[in-house]
Amino acid sequence: MINYTNVLTMNNNLIISNLTIITLNINSLISIEKKYCLQKLIEAYNPDIILLTETKLNTKHKIYFDNYKIIRNDRINSIQGGGTAILIKNIFKFRIIDILNKKKHTCIESTTILLKLKSNDNLYISAIYAPQNNQQYFKYELEDIFKSLNLDKIKNYYIIGGDFNAKHTDWKNKSSNIRGNILKNWINNNSIPYKINMHHSDLPSYPRTESYLDLCITDNRIILNNKELQVGLKTLPFASDHNAIYFNITIPNDNINLNDEEIIHIYNYKSTNWKKFAKTINKNYNFQTNNSQNLVPNDRNLNNNEIDLYIKKLEKIIHNSITEIVPKFKKKTSVQELIDNKLCRKLHDHKNLLIRAMNKMYRLNYPKEDFRIINIKARIKNTNQLLKENLKINLNKFWHNKINKINPNNPNMFSTLNKIFKSKSNLIIKTLKIKSDNTDLIKKSNIKVSKLDKDENNNYIINKPENILQVFGTIFEEKHKKIQNNTNITLEEKVNKAIKNLEHIKSKSINFTSEFKANELSTSDTRNNNLITKEKLNGILLALKNKTSVGIDKIPNIVLKNLPYIITKQYLTIINNSLNNNYFPKDWKTAIMIPIIKPGKDPTDPYNYRPISLLPNISKVFEKIIKETIVNTTDKLKIINDNQFGFREKHSTIHAINKLVSDICWHVNNNECVSGLLIDVKDAFTSIWTKGLIHKLVEYKFPINQIKIIQDMITDKTFIVQTNRLKSKKIFKIKNGLQQGTVTSPMLFLIYINELLNTLNNQGKNKYSIAFADDIIIYTSNKKFNIIKSELQNLFNIVQSYIYTWKLSINYNKCELILFRNKLKKCHNSIRQNWKQFCIRSESINIAQTNNVKYLGINISFNLNYTKHISIILEKAKKAFAMAKRLFYCKNLDVKIKILAYQTLIRPILTYGCSIWFNISASLMEKIRLFERKCLRTCLNSYRKPESHYKHYISNKKIYNKAKIIRVDNFIIKLIRKHYARAAETMHNSNINHPVYTDEIYIKKTINNEFITPESFIYLDKRQYIQNINKIPIFYHINRRATKTEIGNDTIDNIINYSNIKFNTDISTRDKNGKINKKIFFWLE
Repeated sequence: MINYTNVLTMNNNLIISNLTIITLNINSLISIEKKYCLQKLIEAYNPDIILLTETKLNTKHKIYFDNYKIIRNDRINSIQGGGTAILIKNIFKFRIIDILNKKKHTCIESTTILLKLKSNDNLYISAIYAPQNNQQYFKYELEDIFKSLNLDKIKNYYIIGGDFNAKHTDWKNKSSNIRGNILKNWINNNSIPYKINMHHSDLPSYPRTESYLDLCITDNRIILNNKELQVGLKTLPFASDHNAIYFNITIPNDNINLNDEEIIHIYNYKSTNWKKFAKTINKNYNFQTNNSQNLVPNDRNLNNNEIDLYIKKLEKIIHNSITEIVPKFKKKTSVQELIDNKLCRKLHDHKNLLIRAMNKMYRLNYPKEDFRIINIKARIKNTNQLLKENLKINLNKFWHNKINKINPNNPNMFSTLNKIFKSKSNLIIKTLKIKSDNTDLIKKSNIKVSKLDKDENNNYIINKPENILQVFGTIFEEKHKKIQNNTNITLEEKVNKAIKNLEHIKSKSINFTSEFKANELSTSDTRNNNLITKEKLNGILLALKNKTSVGIDKIPNIVLKNLPYIITKQYLTIINNSLNNNYFPKDWKTAIMIPIIKPGKDPTDPYNYRPISLLPNISKVFEKIIKETIVNTTDKLKIINDNQFGFREKHSTIHAINKLVSDICWHVNNNECVSGLLIDVKDAFTSIWTKGLIHKLVEYKFPINQIKIIQDMITDKTFIVQTNRLKSKKIFKIKNGLQQGTVTSPMLFLIYINELLNTLNNQGKNKYSIAFADDIIIYTSNKKFNIIKSELQNLFNIVQSYIYTWKLSINYNKCELILFRNKLKKCHNSIRQNWKQFCIRSESINIAQTNNVKYLGINISFNLNYTKHISIILEKAKKAFAMAKRLFYCKNLDVKIKILAYQTLIRPILTYGCSIWFNISASLMEKIRLFERKCLRTCLNSYRKPESHYKHYISNKKIYNKAKIIRVDNFIIKLIRKHYARAAETMHNSNINHPVYTDEIYIKKTINNEFITPESFIYLDKRQYIQNINKIPIFYHINRRATKTEIGNDTIDNIINYSNIKFNTDISTRDKNGKINKKIFFWLE
């Protein structure tokens, strides 16, 4: 519990008159024993602040204590050892001061915070650890800390405590060491400017050598209330090689401000009684409306202001009900819920009694050799061992019980697994650095450049939380401001004219009456307008996932899904009025932007973050309704080009890759080469010219109502920034482009870019383009080098012209060029002579060719060999398995859950795009099989055992039978069959279904070549060349060189005759007994 004895109220501000502080070298906060002992120390002395040194933590360790915040500086690069931290009660308002980002220290490690005093003076508190090495730097780095914090200024008070490893006879040590002499001399020379008082403990802080190593340096204006002048600060026994030091301070005629911020509760929605919630919300609704049926009038039209007002009223009713009914998570100390029991407490108290008795003997000058001291030390050691063993037993019991409760049939199983096993990297953004030549960003963020510190590289340091929020907000806002200028004045005028004309066109609207109520419409009532029925809204709400993330309205999906009918009825009235008014409610346009660090990037560079957008969940529901009308219109008017595979129902990345690879094979088998250019559109969504998008909707003849509501939806959008649970006070504007994270943005982007695909695909024979949203590839084919190069250059010029005209931009550095070709001896003479010089000109650079490109997650080489791709996915799968090793190696976890986790987390990495690369050799497939078997042996704990001297062999067949899953190669075959079966059903796009019905004569001819189309799988599968009648994946057991991709007559003969077999062909019982549905896989009939 928090002790509020010293808490005062003054002018409505919470303040505190004094502070209780403990400083402790904990010598590792990793072990459960140390966490437990620290928790007991907190319970016994209720300190306001604890200064910890030698924490030995790294980023993987999660530490928390109830009612405290922890500020850490772990040793760089996760090297175990060192590290400092400060525990401070939640009631204090403080700021983290990142000294280490100003100067890189090699001797002193520190964590520093700043507390504001009532007088607006500053109180700096630092935890310091100075290892015994690098003696020569100690004085300079200590001086550096004092200078960095301006501790010579009259307005700055300070408390610096920790392990200095400095011995001196002045602070009761028997002798002085080099560090002690350096520290003593430095204090003597600086005691006046820095107002220094030096404090040591009453007993040795390091009992092993009876040394006083843990010290406290304070501003001499600070009063230490519990210090006996000659004796020193109070020593507390602790289960470390150091004792803790305890003291209480007061700052004369001043007080410390407390945290007046709103307490953020974390709600446990998954444990909510939803029936009780519905009753409560009905009660609150009736109270708000005086038992009226409708809070929101349904028998008349609402204006836009009324819509916004009623949204707020509904939110208030829902929030009140959440506060009343939804349970809150009680965050216990990281050890409290795990191992605390009576025996642990008894052993801990007994050990402290023994330590106190030993310290008393030291005070009475008993010699170390005294048998009584030796006896007590032995008893302390035995008690400590018993405590460790008991803690370990309790910890194992806790995890065993927790893991055994996981049900593999529970739909929330993976959510539970993630909480237990997945280590989350909660990056706290302490400091940002901005280059000295980028003062524009600082000024636009409303930060005074003159008040900023610089680091050793002359970068400006941003460490105030409010400034960090401002910087991110400015960067994200600027992204939406950036718009390419073009010289096409005619288009600009045309677009502006279309927008102006739109303002004067009146859209059709419905009059709601007592006979035609806004929330009681039938299907026939909504047939000729954009309005929706209650059945439609209920269907959308029930289909929501049980997510608990919230936008600015703080209402998660799981609550929307469980709203009673009386509330959904009010939302239906609001939605139908919004649709009728072509109005997107104001509050539904504001998002919370959270900066997420890009993998492997420097966290101090603000440009290394990408924004994640959290919108109100109800706004996403509204956008789903709008999106459906957009999709219906695009389908009806046949707007979207068939070569666009992104964000469309029954379209996928694999269909896009399939078309590309199939086209390449057709042309290369015709003795041609194919030149391809992968184009990266820079910041595609955020760079869209919104006026241009509205103009395109007009040109495509979208209904006026749809255009107007889309226009209102994408304009005047705003966002706030959130980091470290703090939110920016400023609301930033999205002046251009589409907002990230919205439901409709992908579909609107497809409409915006569609005309480019239409233009590219009308350029004549052997000129192609494919897009998956903003991932565009253009390619041409010909036998001759000059033709293939000039035609691709012409296509690229079209792309550049369109991108420039419509105010987008290309990231030329990320564009990739490749020449797909056969062996040079089979190519035209002009290709053989010039292929090395193949490049494409852009506005700024020449794009040179590469031999391998990554297209939509598949690594494709110039000769369509997938050896590199298999190597990459295996490495990726190994890393994923290693990251989840706590799950897979856990002995207490049900085997079924581990196998299911493998199938869900690891197998998709191995099998992605398998219909494209199915034609790999047996040796490459064996690498995949071998990796899978290793994973399964780990999950099943089925290794060669020491009892058999590691000779007892566990067969692959037994492994698969025990795991109860089919072998990975048979699973790949199953996936490919499903892919083509689904493709055959997609009749509205010939690019998807055409490969299923490819000419068999052509396939038969081309399988003897190296460039085999993906759809050749059907031809081979039909003849049982892939999987034989015994369900053995024979295709992946025939001996072929890894580089040999053609399927010649010799390979076919080996398959038929079951000869030249490579690797073990044993398959599991599930493989053998698996039934094949020949109605679905029609080619197998």
